[in-house]
This record gives sequence, structure tokens and C-alpha cells, in this order.
Amino acid sequence: MISFDIKSLKAQWKRASFRTITLAFFNLCALSTTYFTFLIFPHYSTDTYKNFVNPVSNVEINVQHGRYISAAIYKLFDLFNFDYSQHAHLGSFLLLLVLSICIAILAQRFWSLSESQTTIRLFTVDIVLLSLGLNLSIMEILLFPDTVFSGTVCYLFLYLSVLFWCKPNRRWHDHLISFIFLCLNLDMYQVCIGFYVIVCLAYTFLYGKFQDGKKIMLHTMLNLAIGLAASIQSLLLMKLPELLGQASTTYVAPLSLSSVLNNAKQIFASQFSLWFGFSGFLPRFAPALLFFAAILILLLQLLKRCIPLMVMLLCFLALCGSWFMAYAPYFIADTVWMPPRTLISMFALIALPGIWSSVFGSRHHALSSAAVYSFLMVVMSIGIQRISVNNIASNKIDQEIAGIIIHKIEAYESTSGQTIDTIAVHSDPQLRYGYDSIAYTILDTNLRSYCTSWSDVSTLEYFSDRDFSRIEMSEEEYTKRFGDKNWDYFDSAEQIQFDGSTMYWAIY
Repeated sequence: MISFDIKSLKAQWKRASFRTITLAFFNLCALSTTYFTFLIFPHYSTDTYKNFVNPVSNVEINVQHGRYISAAIYKLFDLFNFDYSQHAHLGSFLLLLVLSICIAILAQRFWSLSESQTTIRLFTVDIVLLSLGLNLSIMEILLFPDTVFSGTVCYLFLYLSVLFWCKPNRRWHDHLISFIFLCLNLDMYQVCIGFYVIVCLAYTFLYGKFQDGKKIMLHTMLNLAIGLAASIQSLLLMKLPELLGQASTTYVAPLSLSSVLNNAKQIFASQFSLWFGFSGFLPRFAPALLFFAAILILLLQLLKRCIPLMVMLLCFLALCGSWFMAYAPYFIADTVWMPPRTLISMFALIALPGIWSSVFGSRHHALSSAAVYSFLMVVMSIGIQRISVNNIASNKIDQEIAGIIIHKIEAYESTSGQTIDTIAVHSDPQLRYGYDSIAYTILDTNLRSYCTSWSDVSTLEYFSDRDFSRIEMSEEEYTKRFGDKNWDYFDSAEQIQFDGSTMYWAIY
């Protein structure tokens, strides 16, 4: 007969390792349920076809962007002939596993600052922090199967940098290690700086128990100094290819007051679209209303605890500063282009009041906060499912069109005796970025593979296992062959012509 030692089980639960495994398993189940389409079904982005045809292109583009660690990862894949696009489901699972474990550890770090360290409190903290991994930003990383392996390493560095800050009784070497991991992270994806500052800021206020204003200010200044130093080294490394006379696309505009102010105007102009529907990805009022609810819960708790006026002011400044950090890279960017994958820091901003309430608040306020973020993640999960289904459907249409074109090429070659080795392309007057039947064609999400120069011909090469030379058709040649007609659909009879060993393709 098997007997259970209740005392032993309670003691085991108190062990951090057991809590980590339990929370990580819970997180992994939640993330896998939300992102299961990325784990099961093959899916492609415009970059997938380009990188399949030219595997080293991912190395080159990462070097040009100053992302040397990512470049090294894909160089190793090329050396070992590892087709990472075909193993995207593995990379996606590894990313979810890293997020699940890191969020579980982070939840315990925050939970240890709570006055009531109960099991329910631990799960409320974990639920709020889970929103850092269950959101549209992580979704878009998964939508690009070429990025999931480097993304896994990138987010591992990011969370390690945060975890070495979010620990009690930090020593100087903890600050140094946090700085090193942050540098490694920013050398892979520069937009993560806001995430680091915001999550560390949340811990700093809780560590000071919302009472010691001087201590909070000192630790905040130290955290900002680490973030600034890491950002400067990242910017310098981004300039390295240019200094060496190599091709460089750093995304950084020449620093000037007019450039920063112009970017600021565009950032402010985009706020309504982001907060009221996240550019069309979510229901119209979901992000703003739920964030407002989280702020309200926090405010009620702070007033109930009689927080010093100075600390209340610091909380307000922290929220304002966190908003700035969420968009900080865009103030110096050459183009203000904000697809979800670049807005990971915005989700840290959204989580900030919930983190404070779930740790510092009463049991009632903590549960209310967890309920708000649970609802937010349910809303995002529904949106993610819809977006992923439309992405797979768009992939299928791309493949079907590729099949029709390949069949047409083979039929021409069979009757003419010619071999098509060159494809001349030109878009019609109004290039379409998505299919009429596909929803959520927003920014870089759910684009047709034929709407970008790096994936149009590469798609044909991917599905035919053939090599073609891609050239741009001149305006004169295009007008002579296709006139000025503007199509809204694919028509192989009108949009494709052959002449010798060249296929002329008008892309609608």
C-alpha cells in the first residue's frame, strides 16, 4: 500500500526547483496551446524562400544589421548543412521552452518580495508575467520560421540579463553579468532594451517596498546606466561594417534634432492605432481598456497602503519613462516601422502595473490583476489563432500559384525545346500585398510571397527545386508586353509570357 507523507510533499513544494518545474510546465502548456499551429503545421514567410535558395543570405543580412551572434548561428547551420526552415517546429518549441522556464524563475523572484508567499500568490504573479511570452510580439517571431532558432538564444540572453538584476542582495558581479547578457541580447535584437529596463524597474520598486524613495531612485539610475552602456556598445557594433567598408543597413538615422522630432511625431501618431486594437490585430478597445483596468487596480492598492507622496510621484514617472523606453529605439531609427515583433517592450509596459499589483497588492487586488491579464491573454490567444490560420492559408495560395507557374514553364519547355533559366519580373501599377480571402495582412504579417523582390522568384525555386536567374524587367519592356493593365487576381494567361530562355512575369 502506498502512503503519502504530507509533510514531505509540503517541504518539496517549498523547494525552488520543484516550484520552477511546476510553473514552467504550466507556462509551457499555456504557450503550446496558444501557439500550437506553429508547432504542428509547416509555415513560411517571405524570408523562408530566400534563405532556402541562398542559406548564407541570413548570415549577410544579420552582419549588415550588426547582429553578429545571429550571423554566427546561421553560419554554423550553413557549415553543418542544417536546413533550419524545415525544422522550424523544433526551433519554435525551444523558444517556448526557454520562455516557460525563464518566466517561471522570474515569477519566483518577484513572488519572494511579496508579504504573503502563498501558492495562490505565486500563480497570480506567474499569470501576469506569462503575458510577456503570450503576446503578438512572440507570435510574429514564430511566424518567421527563419528566426526562431536565433530568437531562442536572443530571448535567453534577455531573460538572463533580467534575472541577474532581479535578485535580492545583488553584488557588483551580478550587475556585470547582467550587463554582459544584455550586450549579447542587444547584439542580436536591439529593440529589447525597453523590455530590460521596464522589468528591472518593476523589481526595483518592489524591492524598495514602495517606501524607500532614495533607494528606488539609486537602483533605477544604476539600471538605466547599464542599459545605456549596453545600447552604446550595440550602436558602435552596428556601425562596424560601415567602418570596414562593407554594406551596412543599421536602421539608425543620422542623429539630429529634426530627425528625432520627426520620429517622435510618428510615434505619437501611432499610439491610437496601437492601444486601440494593436494596428488591427486585436479587438478595437482591448489593449487600452485592459491596461486602464490594471492601472486602476494598482492605484487603488497604492492609495490603500498610504504610499509616500515621493514614491507615488516616482511611480508616475516610472510609468511615463517605461512608455518612452517601449519605443526608445524608434526615436533614432531611420524609419518608424513598428510590426509586432519589434514591440516586445510594449508588452512589458502593459505588464508593469500588473506585476506591481500581483506582488504588492492584497489578495483581492492580486487576484483581480491576474483576472485582467488572463482575459488579455485569452483575447490575444484568439487573435493569434486567427492570424496563424490565415497565414497557413496564404502559404497554400502561394504554393498553388507556384504550381501553376511551374507547370506552365514545363509545358513551354516541352513544346519549344527551350530551357527557362531567367525570369524577368515587374509589378503592375498597384502591387497587392495580400490575397482578398486572407485576413490580418497588416505590416509584415501574412504577406504574399510574390510581393517582395527577395521571395517572388525564390518561391518558384523552392517549390520546383530549380535555379532561376532573377532580373528586373525594364519599364519599356513591361509596357510593350503587358501595357498598363492593373490586375486584382492571378491570371497566368495574361501575366506570363515566354521568349527564348526567359519568362516575363507581370506580378499583380
